[in-house]
Amino acid sequence: MLQPDILALLNAHLDRVADDGVHGAPDLCVEVLSPGNAGQDFTLKREIYRLAGVPEYWIVDPRAESVAVYRLQENPEPRRFEKGERLAFPLLPGFAPEMARIFAR
Repeated sequence: MLQPDILALLNAHLDRVADDGVHGAPDLCVEVLSPGNAGQDFTLKREIYRLAGVPEYWIVDPRAESVAVYRLQENPEPRRFEKGERLAFPLLPGFAPEMARIFAR
């Protein structure tokens, strides 16, 4: 069992939330890279989330100010979002924050 840095559930899946945690796959799992965990985030965690049925997985790299977006059930290759782009999230139409705002200090 993994606990992502951030997870999101769509309203349609709120029934997965119980007093003792989330039962079932989140709609989105987000991991923020740190020097000690980068390898696991790109390999082991990604595969565990895919097998669990998570549709979308983001790996946030604060040093590079980028986000790798994996659509785990569709394509093994990520779409990388960097400065000057808007982060797209198909499960939430209209949600497209600017990358610069995500990494603003």
